[in-house]
Amino acid sequence: MRKTIKDLPNEVLEMILNFLPPYKDLENCQLVCSRWAALVKNVRCKRNTFFQKSLQEGSLCWKMWTPDGNEKPIFRNAHSAITFKGKMYMFGGQIQFGEKRASLNDIWVFDLSTRQWTLESEVKMCNSDIAPTPKFYASMVCHEDNVVLFGGCPYTPLTLVDELHVYNLQEKKCIRPQVSTPWPPAMFGHSATIHGDNMVIFGGFQTGKYGSVNDVWTLNLANFTWQKQKTSQEKPVPRMFHHQIRLNDENLLILGGQENGPFDDMPEPDMWLLTMKSPVWSWKEIPVRQKNNCVITDLTTISPGCKIGQKFVVLPKNLSDLAQNRNLPGMMVCDLSHVLDTDNPYAQWLEPREIRISGSLENIKDIVCATLVAGNGELIHFGGRIHRPDGLDNSDKLHFITSF
Repeated sequence: MRKTIKDLPNEVLEMILNFLPPYKDLENCQLVCSRWAALVKNVRCKRNTFFQKSLQEGSLCWKMWTPDGNEKPIFRNAHSAITFKGKMYMFGGQIQFGEKRASLNDIWVFDLSTRQWTLESEVKMCNSDIAPTPKFYASMVCHEDNVVLFGGCPYTPLTLVDELHVYNLQEKKCIRPQVSTPWPPAMFGHSATIHGDNMVIFGGFQTGKYGSVNDVWTLNLANFTWQKQKTSQEKPVPRMFHHQIRLNDENLLILGGQENGPFDDMPEPDMWLLTMKSPVWSWKEIPVRQKNNCVITDLTTISPGCKIGQKFVVLPKNLSDLAQNRNLPGMMVCDLSHVLDTDNPYAQWLEPREIRISGSLENIKDIVCATLVAGNGELIHFGGRIHRPDGLDNSDKLHFITSF
């Protein structure tokens, strides 16, 4: 009797599926039948569990990816990036040639299945006025099939914008919605997350006040209505270049940042929980525990970071800063699993970890203003500004952090 793949035991078929790339190829397999869909779900779950265990134990490997073709983004820093449906989308940023600087407004897509870059050159604009201004430090989030861009800095000296653009990923069409007033001031270095149909923005630098703020703004993405949100009297101090972490539809976290200079008087990067339930949203400071005094005040400022499960990963800046006589680890992980506890909520920095390096990578510990986003069982790091003994340089390198 002739055997087919249908006759394979679940254990063997699941092992075979585990060898497939964790994006489009694996996703297509779940369309075969209900049995395959269940096995694909098991493969994803096990991969995510293994990667989170690797984060916990520091068993990670940093690899540089070299694309096959010549098409790839130019070096840049302070750009924006997100992942959505097996692809990484990247917008804008800043490039530097000696003392000269320029901003970008290009949109690049990196297919995580094929490992190839594509320039979104077919973006349909109604007219040139709708195209986003070249800028850096803009917020970028994904809602359904749309990428939402807000704010940013076109160039230095500081001239900020209050632009709102929505880029549809299916139609490859960019629009500038007509939005009711009030409208947030022009800003950069702010943060944004999606909660239901709302984009929630916090902080940032504003030229009107010529400093950072601690305001909260919401944008209803169903009808494009802005609102300046009322919050409790106790709140974080004004800041920019912080991390905003989505927990669920009703809660987010703010971690670290800087005002107009580093928070030198703070013993550690502070963390604040924003609960978005009542008409007046409530702030609450969350104690942040640490091991072996591993966290230094400015580590999280302009350092790339992202959330993986109940952990928040940061690649600290200036790690080989000999002037301060410190050589810090390549990765820091904060456990967020207790921040929503009713009694005694807290966050916990885990034991700092080094990352194994595959191949020859120069100055990876000195990169700031890069992006770090989460894939399926991996982290994707791109670009940034490199601190060298003879000055600054920009990177166009793409790196993957995977389980060892």
